[in-house]
Formats: sequence, C-alpha cells, structure tokens
Amino acid sequence: MARAIQNECRTTSMVDSKAFFKRLPIYKRFVDLANPTIYQDFPSDWSVALVDIVDSTKAIADGNYKAVNMAGASLLSAMRNTLKADPLPTIFGGDGAAVALPDEETEAAKGVLLSCQHWVEEALQLKMRVALVPVRAIHEAGQSIRVARFAPSDHVDYAMFDGGGLAWAEDAMKKGLF
Repeated sequence: MARAIQNECRTTSMVDSKAFFKRLPIYKRFVDLANPTIYQDFPSDWSVALVDIVDSTKAIADGNYKAVNMAGASLLSAMRNTLKADPLPTIFGGDGAAVALPDEETEAAKGVLLSCQHWVEEALQLKMRVALVPVRAIHEAGQSIRVARFAPSDHVDYAMFDGGGLAWAEDAMKKGLF
C-alpha cells in the first residue's frame, strides 16, 4: 500500500502536484509520526530549496547565535512572502532551513535564495550556501524524501520529513553540486 502511494505521488500531474502537501492528511497525535507508513514521497516534479550558514559553529562560539538563527530562518519567511504555493513544507535547523516546493515555483525560488544569500552577507556578515535541488535528483540518487503533516493545535501544522533525501540534498549543496 505505501509503495502504491509513493508511486502515485511520483507520477502526479502538475495540477495535482501543486496541491500535494495541502492534500496530505493532518495528524494530531505526535505518536502517529512514529508510523513510517503515514509519510508520502514528494512528487518528482518538486524541488527543495536549502540554505546553510558556512562556519556556523564558529559564528555561534563568537556570540553570533542570533544572527545565525535569523539567517537560517530568513529563507522560510522570504519563501512564504514570495511564493504562491500555500502551505509550504518547511524545516528549520538553526543554521539552515529547507523548503519543498512545486517546480512551477522554482524561478521565483531562485530569486528568493539569491536575495537571502545577499541579505545575510550584507546585513549579518555571514556566508550562506544556497541550493535548489530537484526531488527527481534525490530519487535518482537512490534516496527518498517523504513528508507528513502534524498539527499540535487547530491553528498550527508542521511538515515532518522522513527518509535520507533531505540529508543527501544538504550534503550535495555543501559539495557544490547544486
């Protein structure tokens, strides 16, 4: 059953693909997130925008932890303010962040990534890596990137990522592959 859902997600039409995340069931109990069958593969016609602060450990040791966090979070705010897709699956890691988006939003996302990178360097004096990694490339590398939605309340819900695809994409960004 889970394999059928994954295959269906990978072949979803562009119209249906844009609504992929919005159509996912929302789980209210945290314990449900331990069930791997609730996670669904992102469609192959999506991409992941990523940012990472270079030498964040040193910057934090130098007392710049607020700037590092602000830099990482800048992608999330900028994407939500710019892109038409709503809701967006996002993840924040302190010194970096990722946003998954339908490929029709990639041109706008490129501009957002470059704007964030420039702002972080100018305003915060930090260096930010940026990348836009196609989900197709993640799948071709033999990795999966899956998502579920979790809502601890009626007013907030989160994307919960699963699989090694996001870590692979971050590593590929750090190697300069994207």
